Amino acid sequence: MKNIDHFLKEYFYRLSDENLKVLHSRLHFRYQGDIPEVLNFVGNNKDLDRWLGGASGCFDFYGMVDTMHEAVNREYQKRFDIHR
Repeated sequence: MKNIDHFLKEYFYRLSDENLKVLHSRLHFRYQGDIPEVLNFVGNNKDLDRWLGGASGCFDFYGMVDTMHEAVNREYQKRFDIHR
């Protein structure tokens, strides 16, 4: 598999605006049920599912979720020109 940062960048770049907005919202607020919803969505991609399944424990797994969150934020900011 490619470098994960590059892979995530490509993956989120290909998402529709609506899907990107939903993932951004879920990863930003993380209300009850948001993380499972994100995982169900990205789990449809075999490479992402395999990468997440390779977590050695809960800290590693949540680090991966944070990495996805950062990639989503970068794409969201690029696409919608948000400067905070």
